[in-house]
Amino acid sequence: MLGISIPLIPMQHSYVVFDRIEEVKGMPNLRDHDEAIYFRIQSDTLSIGGYEMNPVIIDKVRKRSKVTAI
Repeated sequence: MLGISIPLIPMQHSYVVFDRIEEVKGMPNLRDHDEAIYFRIQSDTLSIGGYEMNPVIIDKVRKRSKVTAI
């Protein structure tokens, strides 16, 4: 749209998303660089993931299918 090229490298990443936890609403995201882990708050859910020391680079990104809630 603007003619700007942004170099992006897609990488494989794993993380855990917890069910709703009312108590985490409004809490800050946390990163521990020494242990290469993060805790991310989105509304009332918590995600925990790690930073990969040797990330798996993805050559081709698949289009995600539409996910529906159960």
